[in-house]
Amino acid sequence: MPSQMSLINAVEKNQISIIQEICQATNTENQPSSEEVHQALTLAAKQKKLQFVIIICAMKGDNKPSQNAISDAVDASATWEIAEWLFSRFPLNQGAIDNLLLVAASKGNEDLVKKICNSAANRPSTSGVATALVAAAKEKKLQVVQTICALTSDIKPNQNALSDALDTTPSWEISVWLFINFPLNQTATDKLLLAAAKQKRLDVVQTVCSNTRHNKPTADAISAAVCPETSWDIAEWLFNNHSLNQSTIDYLLLQASQNNLDLVKKICKSEWNKPSISGVAIALDAAAKLQRLQTVQTICTMTGDNKPSNNVISSAVDATKSWEITAWISSNYKLNQKTIDSVFVDAARKGRLDIIELLCDKNRPSPSVVKEVLSQPEVSKHPQVAKLLQAHLTMIKAEVFVIRSDYILEKGPFMAFPLELLANILFYSEPLSLIEILSILTLTEQNLASRAAPLIDQAEKVLIDAVREETVCYLSHQHATAKKMGSIIGFKKLLDKINSQGVAAIWNEIKDNIAFRVLQNSPLCTLVSPKSKFFHYFLEEGKKISLKGHIPEYPSNIGGLIRFGMLSAAAAVEQAESNPECSSQPS
Repeated sequence: MPSQMSLINAVEKNQISIIQEICQATNTENQPSSEEVHQALTLAAKQKKLQFVIIICAMKGDNKPSQNAISDAVDASATWEIAEWLFSRFPLNQGAIDNLLLVAASKGNEDLVKKICNSAANRPSTSGVATALVAAAKEKKLQVVQTICALTSDIKPNQNALSDALDTTPSWEISVWLFINFPLNQTATDKLLLAAAKQKRLDVVQTVCSNTRHNKPTADAISAAVCPETSWDIAEWLFNNHSLNQSTIDYLLLQASQNNLDLVKKICKSEWNKPSISGVAIALDAAAKLQRLQTVQTICTMTGDNKPSNNVISSAVDATKSWEITAWISSNYKLNQKTIDSVFVDAARKGRLDIIELLCDKNRPSPSVVKEVLSQPEVSKHPQVAKLLQAHLTMIKAEVFVIRSDYILEKGPFMAFPLELLANILFYSEPLSLIEILSILTLTEQNLASRAAPLIDQAEKVLIDAVREETVCYLSHQHATAKKMGSIIGFKKLLDKINSQGVAAIWNEIKDNIAFRVLQNSPLCTLVSPKSKFFHYFLEEGKKISLKGHIPEYPSNIGGLIRFGMLSAAAAVEQAESNPECSSQPS
């Protein structure tokens, strides 16, 4: 008589004889229900009891395990042996097949994956194959991935499945294998490139960007790969081999300006990945703040249409705390007036004579600022600085009058003049004599050369009027000598030429035959009336120099005026001491 124990209880208590008795019973009354069989089979699979599973699955009659029961047993199975035995002998529902493939793929059971993928009776669905592929990729199961991808039937993974697998896997080996061997969607390709860049995998970046078969990354993706997380070698390789978008080029230049001089040089010279004007400005400012002199020099010496403007370079001077950078820029570029004045004030207070000399030579501070700085107590602690500033004021005063006259003020186009000179015109008011004008014109020849035509044209009438005025002065002077008359005749000839040919036509004669000869080769007092302000101004300056016994060294264009004028004044002092007539004060 069959035991009254249920099939489920028999499985739970490992009663194999009772299980056999129940499953083989022919008496309908003693047979378990279909539901009980279902539960017992599932329990046996879960408890890894292959023998129990085999006995239950061998049942005959209406209550034998259904397809759903066997499928659930496969899902519940805790061993590959039971799952594979059931798969090989019974038709399963689609969910169980796909789930078994998923588990086998994620666990790396390549043999079972092959059986499932090649099965005719228990064929996985397309979506099941895709899900299994992604799971295998996620778990870094390269061989399983290769097995699934090798399918040639209609259930083989499509482009989206392959792309999802690539997106999911943490394995570079799987990623590269999928990328090289299968066409992926654009998003997956671009994401692979960005991930490789962030993980500093130059080899993968090169593979992705150099593939010519398929899967080419977009231009935006290549630019996006130049990101904060990537390495310099990747960024530089991308820059050298691909066109980047403008914002990326500018970003790369900014980053390189902080600690990669070689890359800065490449970017600044690039023809196909040119930084923008604003990008150059930002990078220069950053390099100046970080006191990267060589980087500043590299950016400033760019030659293209994106080279930094004077305003941008001035901004870099404003940003830096490096005197070395300030000195280099000041000696090579024209700065805006606000920057000049700011640096000048700081340098004067700190006694930086070298910086002040550079500024006075190339980038002149405003006269009002110079005067203000001279009055500050900090400057008195630096006598050499104060001395240079006073000389600079004197030079500005003289140079201003090259372009200053009522004629220019009333009729000349002010826009033709630098703003600093216009400011100086308003700052000073005393007139100069002809000799002063001639000497200053000579000394500022280099400055005039850059704008010679407009300046000479506008100065022409001033010079003509001055020559006439001085000629009258010489002719009417009661102490005129034969030597003076000779010079006056020379001036008359000069006046005639000016009237007929213009100043520009006889510029060399003004320079060589008049100013140099008059001021360098003859005692000053023999050519200029003792009543001239010019004579007594240089007389006093010459005495100061004579007393100190030396002539100070200044930058070239400042020194030009100082040495030229003061040496002439020294000659005047010597002549005045032996000529009572010349030592008389002006009336």
